[in-house]
Amino acid sequence: MNKVRLKTFFETIDTEAGIDDFKSIYAKEVHFIDPLCELNDVGAVYRFFQQIYQKVDTPNILISESLSEGEITYVKWSLTSIFKIHKRNTALMDKPYSF
Repeated sequence: MNKVRLKTFFETIDTEAGIDDFKSIYAKEVHFIDPLCELNDVGAVYRFFQQIYQKVDTPNILISESLSEGEITYVKWSLTSIFKIHKRNTALMDKPYSF
């Protein structure tokens, strides 16, 4: 995985991005881990982000750290957004947040 391409993808992502957009970034057998879930295929990663996009307005993903070795890439990211329900600024710290 190209970490520069991944960074660009998430920092400029359109909430209308489809599964094919995610397939262009992730391998089918991606291993995605956050503090609350562990996902093992690109479809699950896509659904994870779709759940986030349904709950927030204007998601802003910032990748603060990344490291690649061969086919493996580690990414530390944060999501700042406004929850649609509460309409208040919410920083989701330096980790993904599961809904």
